[in-house]
Amino acid sequence: MSSLYEIGNQYEILLDVIDSQGGEITPEQEKQLSDLERALTAKIDDYIGYISELEQEAEKLKVLKMKYGKKQQTRENTIDRLKRAMLEQMELRQTDYINGNIGKVRKQFSESVNYELDKLPKKYIEKNPVALISLIKKDLKNGHKINGAALERKPYVRIY
Repeated sequence: MSSLYEIGNQYEILLDVIDSQGGEITPEQEKQLSDLERALTAKIDDYIGYISELEQEAEKLKVLKMKYGKKQQTRENTIDRLKRAMLEQMELRQTDYINGNIGKVRKQFSESVNYELDKLPKKYIEKNPVALISLIKKDLKNGHKINGAALERKPYVRIY
């Protein structure tokens, strides 16, 4: 079966031939037009059926995405809650690690820079304007005071 594009091309060519003959249609051309119309109808029906299948599948996937998105969020929230509980136990015991039978956990720190772009010195700002976070972080860690920026350290649990 021809593609929709090919059917359209054949139809256009046939119309050009008919037009060049002054609009007179021969019985053979009439049959060709009829065949092309049937082929177009069949191809359109194929497209409609396929689109319908894709829409149904997309709807099912959307439902699954919502369902599993909620499950994913629940799991991530549970992980965060459990890690906070382990961190509390480490802080209560004033230790940075606890060994278990199947692994160990260690208290570590993540660092992020909080800043106010309009208060930063020009050396920390690119042309865009975007703050040069890595440079700010390096200077803050080296003890420099930077107006409009502060280093934030947050503890987190790493499982080995």
